[in-house]
Amino acid sequence: MECYRNPVYCGKISIPKFKDEETVLVQGQLEPIISESFFYEVQDVLEGRKRKIRQGTKT
Repeated sequence: MECYRNPVYCGKISIPKFKDEETVLVQGQLEPIISESFFYEVQDVLEGRKRKIRQGTKT
């Protein structure tokens, strides 16, 4: 889902590249829904850079 990749949820706004400048993420004015660290942990899992850990009970 695309919503998991949207930095707005952690309070960041994406400023698109313009001429010779790069795309930049800046702090928005609204309160974040999730922490920035959690957002980047999810990005790592989605990109395959981190193992998904399943928690459950042993039978």
